Amino acid sequence: ANGNKLRTLSLVSNPSITTRGWRAVSTLLESPNSDLEELLLERNGIGDEGAVIFEVALANNCKLKTLALSHNVITAEGWAAFSKLLCDTSSINNTFLSNHILQHIRCSRISNDDAMVPGDMRSYLDLNGGADKKKVAIIKILQNHRHFDMQPLFEWDFKALPLVIDWFERAAACPT
Repeated sequence: ANGNKLRTLSLVSNPSITTRGWRAVSTLLESPNSDLEELLLERNGIGDEGAVIFEVALANNCKLKTLALSHNVITAEGWAAFSKLLCDTSSINNTFLSNHILQHIRCSRISNDDAMVPGDMRSYLDLNGGADKKKVAIIKILQNHRHFDMQPLFEWDFKALPLVIDWFERAAACPT
């Protein structure tokens, strides 16, 4: 049964695929039954709109590790969508819920490395390579939310404080 699952999908050099087509492809990534680990989309004319489509599709995906986007036309706006996917810093909860699975976004115009991936994304992709996804989430939270508002904890008559202290002790063991 395991041998019948689609792990890699290559749609390289299909510039005639439209935005509507990319939305259809993205449904594969949104499915909880998807076992797709590698999606190859080089040389397809994918721009920022396509990047946003894939950012939304990958928000809850827990299998895709590699997304190959070399030789497309993604600008800073599209890369910002992928950066938000990897680490949404708008709140601690959103950072926790970010994608901690995707490990490689290939976008170099020269080779199959991550040379053109913006720096913050590269560090998030490297972090996602860790096996313990809870630790990955903790590190992203500590890197991006340095100022916790502790006041609500004190308003709960210290009931949550032991849990918070335990969380910080476990977080202290994580390399940042």
